[in-house]
Amino acid sequence: MSKRFFKHGELPLLLLALVSKHPRHGYEIMNELTRLFAPRYRASPGSIYPAIEALQSEGLIAGRAEGDKTIYSITEPGKDAFGERAELLAAIELRLNVQLGESDSLDAQLTRFKARLAPP
Repeated sequence: MSKRFFKHGELPLLLLALVSKHPRHGYEIMNELTRLFAPRYRASPGSIYPAIEALQSEGLIAGRAEGDKTIYSITEPGKDAFGERAELLAAIELRLNVQLGESDSLDAQLTRFKARLAPP
């Protein structure tokens, strides 16, 4: 039995974190996830594109055609949803030893500190 790298609901939140920094196309998202988590995780179209489609259908990200690629960016509802999940993102960052959210704001630092203190 293989163990999933991301827990239920984590991948869409990580995608929101990536596109909240700046708009990206699907392969950029896959490459960034692979860069962040290799060799433990390698992003694939079969996992990333369904998550992107789900985020689009919820109105949390929007895609715009640019040449033969679609560039995805976070929407206002996406920013709200992302902000509401700051504690979950901090827990994911702590568990996976990465930093995806804001690094310099006091709120972000306090959220990560609270995640360190939370029971496993």
